[in-house]
Amino acid sequence: MSDDPSRPSLEERLAKLRARMEDGLPTRAAELRAAADRLASGDSRAREDIRRAAHRLRGTAGSHGHDALSTEAGEVELLASRDDDCARVVARTLALVASIRRIANESRPVAPVAAPPLVTPSARPLVGRSVLALDDDAPTRRLLELTLVTMGGADARVIEAPDEALVLLDHRAFDVIIVDAMMPTLTGLELVAAARHRAHGANGVFAFLSAATPEELGWTIPPGASWLRKPFRPRELLDALVRIVGGAAR
Repeated sequence: MSDDPSRPSLEERLAKLRARMEDGLPTRAAELRAAADRLASGDSRAREDIRRAAHRLRGTAGSHGHDALSTEAGEVELLASRDDDCARVVARTLALVASIRRIANESRPVAPVAAPPLVTPSARPLVGRSVLALDDDAPTRRLLELTLVTMGGADARVIEAPDEALVLLDHRAFDVIIVDAMMPTLTGLELVAAARHRAHGANGVFAFLSAATPEELGWTIPPGASWLRKPFRPRELLDALVRIVGGAAR
């Protein structure tokens, strides 16, 4: 790992990533507000839009330290997933929008607060391992890249599109494949089912990454797959992946 003083430290890059996530909060608020208005007008399809948006916010906010916002988003996601009164879903969604806007309007420190190093070069536990990670949320992808490559030392591909993941699995194998549970075009279950028909996916070690539990989604995890939770702290995710690839090797 380079000691170039001109290169931002890992802590600085994580702080910038958190700032980028916060810069995108007004867009998230606008999307949720529009969906709430549609649901209030009788568009039942808006309930699913609220659930998906809250699910994505739940994971990214928590991963970047906004635990209260993550919890509130999780409550809205759960409410929108049930056969609950539309007026109640709308009210809770609008309360979440207010929380998002409050956080977006809060001032952030110009420079990140000094903190102990998150990892040392000798502690990069995924050196020599290959990882494919798939997530539809841009800040989460960047956090995954910093976690897997910079901290973990893995040979990692972090991508957005399920189609690209399937093409990659036609041409190479990965020690572990991390799959976002909820994506706009495919669910994680659908992606894994399709991946197992690819040349290098049949025996792949899959790990779902989700803000929800399998029980909340009503899923049964395929044999041999693991379930990782959002929000995730980089060190915790690395520890989980070490256990997964270690178990696969055994």
